[in-house]
Amino acid sequence: MAPSLLIANTAFAEDTKQPNITSPQTADALSYADTLPTGIFAVASTSNERFLLDVNDGSFDNGANVQLYNNNASSAQRWKITQDQNGYLTFQNIKSRKVLDVYGGRAVSSTNVQQYASNHSKAQQWIAEGSRDDFVLHSALDWNLVLDLAGGSLSNRSNIQIYKSNNSAAQHWKLDSSNYMQGAIESYRSSHNALGKPTGPEQSTAHGAYQNFQNGTVYWNRGRNTAYTLKGCIRSKYNTEGGAEGWLGYPTSEERKLKNGASQSFENGQIHWHAGDNHTHATHGAIQSYWASQNWENGWLGYPTSEEQKNTHGSNQQFQGGEVLYYKDGSTVPSIQAKWEELGGANGKLGAPTDSVTVKTSQGYVKSFCQWHHFCHFSRQ
Repeated sequence: MAPSLLIANTAFAEDTKQPNITSPQTADALSYADTLPTGIFAVASTSNERFLLDVNDGSFDNGANVQLYNNNASSAQRWKITQDQNGYLTFQNIKSRKVLDVYGGRAVSSTNVQQYASNHSKAQQWIAEGSRDDFVLHSALDWNLVLDLAGGSLSNRSNIQIYKSNNSAAQHWKLDSSNYMQGAIESYRSSHNALGKPTGPEQSTAHGAYQNFQNGTVYWNRGRNTAYTLKGCIRSKYNTEGGAEGWLGYPTSEERKLKNGASQSFENGQIHWHAGDNHTHATHGAIQSYWASQNWENGWLGYPTSEEQKNTHGSNQQFQGGEVLYYKDGSTVPSIQAKWEELGGANGKLGAPTDSVTVKTSQGYVKSFCQWHHFCHFSRQ
């Protein structure tokens, strides 16, 4: 119900210049102060909760129209609700940073509602009556003028205005806490519609953020200002390796389709998925570099079949075509090391090793030297 004191508030010069305004006293605004919580929400029509208050085309401009639009999870449909010490509410759009505003500060029924830079005027102050699930939003310009859906039209781009209070469905609203997008992830999603709708809120990380969608997860790296999608088996593997804060770091590419699989690059390595066994494995460092030199999964080594394992000499990793051994001191298996030294070492017939990698195959060990593309020593050692 309306407050008991409906007289011009002479404490505000802008009100005293408009004799037809009936503004609530500060005490009246305070009496409704607990109606709505503060925070970020969408404002939905109680007649159809799919329709939300929306800034036309996500505009950043002063004077951009406020309208009704189907929930698209955009930041143009989300409002930061704050309350001042006098109990008045302000609705700030989280995308444009402009606030819900009555055009020209006109306390006249059918006046348009827009967004405008904050100026702390009565045209930008509101009082909610009811509850978060069903409230009427009174203008601080005049208690009898409320936020209204023009013509009660439940359709995209229907106009929002202030109108004389009549308790119609067009004047009843509710807060909506559904998931939404913002910032870099929202911008990325605008050109990747296959992601579908967000299924959770944006989550901050030490160096960026991520958000889950119906068909993937988007990771945004603040330092690089890049965003990429992870999905399916590669996403699952990434999560088991610690996600964005794990050793792989942030993604640096989209998923690539490969012959019989897929791969995706990260700051510190790659993840490969093989369709044949439906397994995913990560590679990095010297072993990955050697694998790349042998034409990745298209070469004789094929796909990785295990994770890299640390050992006393360095590390090793299994591939379809053999086991890649990394020696951190640049040596190799004893039998090849002895033969190389016998042939004169780096100054001998074979020359210096081309890398710190030796490959164990079903036939023996394979090692590359500068003067010989491969030196094979068929030994169990």
